[in-house]
Amino acid sequence: GTYCIVASRVCLGDAFVARNILTNALRPPDGFDSMVSATRFSSPSGCVDLPEAMVFSEGQALPEYIIEYRHTDDCECQRCEE
Repeated sequence: GTYCIVASRVCLGDAFVARNILTNALRPPDGFDSMVSATRFSSPSGCVDLPEAMVFSEGQALPEYIIEYRHTDDCECQRCEE
């Protein structure tokens, strides 16, 4: 199938690095402005394939592009391994 990514300019401020999946995060921990996810490739405890940034105020992000893509048959990402 075809997937989409929204590429945005994002103001992260002081970002909390999430090293495991936080499915119920409604805001960053106290003292932080945003959250970023450690990737499986950059850290042994990473939890995602691609870098992700999570902001919790719409004033922190400006969407610029919508990118459509497809995975190759030999893709080894987490989504394709399922």
